[in-house]
Amino acid sequence: MSSRPCGSYRVRINRILDYIAEFPEKECSFEVLSRLSGFSAFHFHRIFREYAGEALGAYQRRVRLERAVFMLRYHPGKTVTQIAFELGFNSGAAFTRAFTGHFGVAPRGVRSGGECIRGCGRKYIYGCVPDPPPDRDQRDSIVIIQ
Repeated sequence: MSSRPCGSYRVRINRILDYIAEFPEKECSFEVLSRLSGFSAFHFHRIFREYAGEALGAYQRRVRLERAVFMLRYHPGKTVTQIAFELGFNSGAAFTRAFTGHFGVAPRGVRSGGECIRGCGRKYIYGCVPDPPPDRDQRDSIVIIQ
């Protein structure tokens, strides 16, 4: 494979990663995202997994849960259930199960700031959510370490 298609692939996959980060509440299908990337659904599945290091559904879920960590810490006026619905979960209970299963701590523990979240054993590093600098936009960001 030449460097040109590889660079093009990275740009196209980054477009999808940006879209998922921007709209975590939307769980788009392979077909929709493959059209957005310009790949066939089959090729998109293979390329996405190669670049992101995980399947599309797992990536979407992880992004939603990471966004939840931010919202729990920096939006104290919202209930756990409100956050769950905003991020596209069907119920507060489903969100709590997913969150606890992924991070090893209940959402309320993260909200209080008393508990740290654990890593998921992949190439992503989690920890207690620090307070953002006062001059920085309080929006979270998803970073893939390459």
